[in-house]
Amino acid sequence: MRKLNILFLGMNGFFSLLPLQALNKYHNIIGIIEAAPRKYRQSFRFKAYYHTLKIYHWIFKRKDISVLKEFAKKKKLPYFFCSDINVVDMERTIKKLTPDLICIASFSQLLKPNIIEIPKYGVINMHPSYLPQYRGANPWFWMYYYMEKQGGITIHYVDKGEDTGDIIYQQKYEIYHGEAIESLQKKAIRIGTKLIVKAVNDIAENTVKPMKQEITGEIRKAPNVLNGQDYIDWENWSIEEIYHFLRGNYASVLIGIKHFWDKGKNLSILDYKKCKILKKYAIGSIYKEQDREWICCKDGKIYVKRTFDIHKLIKNLL
Repeated sequence: MRKLNILFLGMNGFFSLLPLQALNKYHNIIGIIEAAPRKYRQSFRFKAYYHTLKIYHWIFKRKDISVLKEFAKKKKLPYFFCSDINVVDMERTIKKLTPDLICIASFSQLLKPNIIEIPKYGVINMHPSYLPQYRGANPWFWMYYYMEKQGGITIHYVDKGEDTGDIIYQQKYEIYHGEAIESLQKKAIRIGTKLIVKAVNDIAENTVKPMKQEITGEIRKAPNVLNGQDYIDWENWSIEEIYHFLRGNYASVLIGIKHFWDKGKNLSILDYKKCKILKKYAIGSIYKEQDREWICCKDGKIYVKRTFDIHKLIKNLL
């Protein structure tokens, strides 16, 4: 099989790292471009938090905060941290690298035609939904919101739209009630890594057979959400629905910062119990009894656990 020269685009995390590692076994990775977090471009305070976290990682863990940068160092690959891939300087850099193909696995920026047209074989993306459902930046949130029983992963060509390009491969998987977001992401990464390697191999062998996205019925989109707590319908959702939603959405947003020490606390969702709730308890509030903390729902209690997180403390102090 012919090896392709691949430029890889991703973000800090295993959703990008694992496909990158797999592609590196079969093809030539000629460079890595990491997208800055979305808030990085908008907030000076977030930039300060990000760079403080980098210093913390270097001092205490002796490695960079970015797993992609660490991979690039190990393999001696060109690495770029990018807040806007569509600027002229990045276009020139990509042209100099002369990639056969650009592969994306989690990237917070949409590519414009001037970038898409550079590689000979185009640009492909690993998207964490069964397209055309849940096009957009945050499919995980919306799949939990709509209580989907199946998720999906799609490898598709990138065009000028948002996740609208032709499909190369896709596969569904089950979402179990109350399944933690970490479990769901591991499933998606495992499937997506297998599919993106298969897609690139087919492109290299000129046997790829992409399909247009079929639009039938309602298409749910997946935009980013500023405050997930605002989407919880405490009055109408059952405890089963609220529990499932919170298990999928990093429930730390529910912690109120009443004291200094709350700034570094995370909230984990454990289990739930259906029971009668006394009128003295406010729905959506957190209470503690017999050394157990719980969130009050209209028809029961969702048990939680608070833990300290130095990353969150740094972020909230800045």
